[in-house]
Amino acid sequence: MNKPIYSIATAALFGTVLTAAAETTLKIGDAAPALKVAKWVQGEAVKEFAKDTVYVVEFWATWCGPCRATIPHLDELHEEWKDKGVVFIGQDCWEKEEAKVEPFIKEMGEKMSYRVALDDKSEEEKGYMAVNWMQAAGQNGIPSAFIVGKDGKIVWIGHPAGLKSETLGEIVAGKYDIAAAKAAKEKEDAGRAGMQKHMAVINAAAKEKDYDKISAELDLMEKENPEMATQLVGMRLRVAIDKGDAAGAVKYAGAIEDSPVGKNPVNLGMIARQLIGIKDAPKEVVEKASALADKAMELTKGEDAMVLDAAARVKLAAGSKDEAVKLAEQAVSKAPEKAKEMLEKSLEAIKEGKQP
Repeated sequence: MNKPIYSIATAALFGTVLTAAAETTLKIGDAAPALKVAKWVQGEAVKEFAKDTVYVVEFWATWCGPCRATIPHLDELHEEWKDKGVVFIGQDCWEKEEAKVEPFIKEMGEKMSYRVALDDKSEEEKGYMAVNWMQAAGQNGIPSAFIVGKDGKIVWIGHPAGLKSETLGEIVAGKYDIAAAKAAKEKEDAGRAGMQKHMAVINAAAKEKDYDKISAELDLMEKENPEMATQLVGMRLRVAIDKGDAAGAVKYAGAIEDSPVGKNPVNLGMIARQLIGIKDAPKEVVEKASALADKAMELTKGEDAMVLDAAARVKLAAGSKDEAVKLAEQAVSKAPEKAKEMLEKSLEAIKEGKQP
């Protein structure tokens, strides 16, 4: 079954899942389930939760774009807290091809320096960790993170992009309000059924290109669940682009750039590509797209094929065809085999002065 376009627009950046969660049996305040993994791919093994140590267990997969986007944020937190009593674990789950995990970690290098483990599927097809942590907690999407406090109990569950250093500081210091966190999470979970209702309205409006209706529904969603504001920005950007709202597109692109998701250069390139999709994109939109593409190029040092392709498209939109062709040629030369054909087609279109 195809996913609605606006659900995809959000998930592409934040990994938001708006389906109803199954009945939860694992909640904030409960004792954390055991760590049962098949293999520690990176870092020293953690056999059990040690007293007086805080653990961040983050669920991810190599195929998950939003997971890739939040890795730099997690690694920054890891570097800040690794010597202060906090252990970070990247728990691979729902992986389609586990053989890709080790090469992925090697490719990430210093950008993903925390522990990484594969799920144990010896007795459970979906994986012990996927079932006893994710499924039990009603977490239907990745990336998702759990924090286990010094007493072995879960104190935080949520999207890792929303995990702040200040929160870890409070947990480590024993000053974190677990009761308030539990109440907030229960409110969030209770609102998911309402989210489905809103998404039905949004997708019906999308078919009719009723962008004002979509925006109004997003406002209702945010009013009912203020904690969703950051995660709804991806959809707001999509609406602004589809509507041709240049000011709105620049505004929401900037909001995403300033979020943890904006630390990933591939995401910046993707947003830049979306911006120039506005029909007859005005100067301010092209300038914002150019700034994002330039930032992505700087972060990758011109070595990432997809970022190069995005930069080429933006340069063409800015009227610099010759420079666009050069960037597109570099993208093809640096492309992995699976992406080469697509980028070659992109190059041919750019040579003809057309957006791919």
